[in-house]
Amino acid sequence: MARMISILMRIMVIAPLLGPLAGGQLIELIGWRGIFWTLSVVGVLTLLSIQLLPERFLSRCGNAARFMIV
Repeated sequence: MARMISILMRIMVIAPLLGPLAGGQLIELIGWRGIFWTLSVVGVLTLLSIQLLPERFLSRCGNAARFMIV
């Protein structure tokens, strides 16, 4: 459990540091519209992965986990 929390904390610290750098590179390479296209693709991939991932933790969450998936 502590290892999982430390990994999540690392992601929460590193993401705000890398976000502006990645956004600046996207603007330089593709233009400002490229950010919206990139975020659209990431959003679609996220929704697809939510739908395709196995529901392994339903026994722990009960019916509450069924309502989290849109």
